[in-house]
Amino acid sequence: MTTTLDARENLPFAIKPIPRAKLDEAVDIWVLSFGDLRRAFWRDYAENELDSVLGAYIGEELGAVVGMHDFETRFFGKWVPCMGIAAVASSPTHRGKGLVNALLTECLKSAHRRKIPLSMLGATKPSFYESMGWAVSDWHYSIELNLDHFVGFAGLGKADAYTIAPSNRHEKAAALREQWLTGGHLGIRRSEKRWQRLASIYGPDFVWKLLIHQNGYMILDLSKSAQKDKLVVAEWVYLDDDAFRDGLAVFANMRRQYKTVEWVDSTPERLLKLRLIDQTNVIRLSTGQLSRVVHLESFEKAINMSLKDVKMRDPLGVMCQNNASGLSPGQLVQLVTGFWNELPTGWPIVKPGPLPKAFTTERF
Repeated sequence: MTTTLDARENLPFAIKPIPRAKLDEAVDIWVLSFGDLRRAFWRDYAENELDSVLGAYIGEELGAVVGMHDFETRFFGKWVPCMGIAAVASSPTHRGKGLVNALLTECLKSAHRRKIPLSMLGATKPSFYESMGWAVSDWHYSIELNLDHFVGFAGLGKADAYTIAPSNRHEKAAALREQWLTGGHLGIRRSEKRWQRLASIYGPDFVWKLLIHQNGYMILDLSKSAQKDKLVVAEWVYLDDDAFRDGLAVFANMRRQYKTVEWVDSTPERLLKLRLIDQTNVIRLSTGQLSRVVHLESFEKAINMSLKDVKMRDPLGVMCQNNASGLSPGQLVQLVTGFWNELPTGWPIVKPGPLPKAFTTERF
């Protein structure tokens, strides 16, 4: 247990793990903070998805909560440990008191003691976490195509190269996903347990259909497709141009059922090369995961290089002291991966030549 002071009112609060018997208090805060009233869903998430839940207590009252779990991420050709942070929330009556800042600092200190090189989290508003040292590490392209635009395209690919597979027979998809992740940075390894619990990842109403290709797979979100009157693809992994073209042929064959198709991709380049982008189609750019270095020496070992000549700072004082200038722990991740096509002015060049982009799709 860690005891610290409320930054605004100078009141002591304690940071400690939330026992299973007290998880309903965390559920209360998640329901209030996220507007999602499914208490059973949050309880299941805490018990079966998170490795631990940490709380900030003012006296006996829970003021803020954060979930943590360990996984592996693909980084510079190897699987390295990473600490995921999720379900960050504070009670409306205790916001602005520095509780979340203290909780996240404690999470990172725990990971630092275990010499975990990286931490990742997802956020719709990155600026709050960027102030604490995280940085956006990948971009997501949400692509929505008008299926009428696919007329005549079915002949350019083979829709029957994708076959329907039972949802519980995902072994082939799992192997393809592992292979796909080797082509970039920061892809999150999906455990067998996570495959079995896909419905909890995408929501309790998630009804899905798995289509398998020799060099790819796609997971169709049938429940969301019915709600939105468009084909929603929850995941699409393709290892080559054939798997991509054959997938487009599948979409073309479904234009009597849906007007549009939507999926998330790491790049729209293949569509641009095929000249499938016009004014009837929409591409939205959004942030993927946020990442940051936790344990510097372990990070240097993972990338097989020294960063001793790079000026750096850490607002939370975990990776290093918080100097007045230098790169943040998240910017260090951006520096050594292919995040920037052209490095910002003043940043050092530490790796020559083009680098594979970071791209994460796993939710945690």
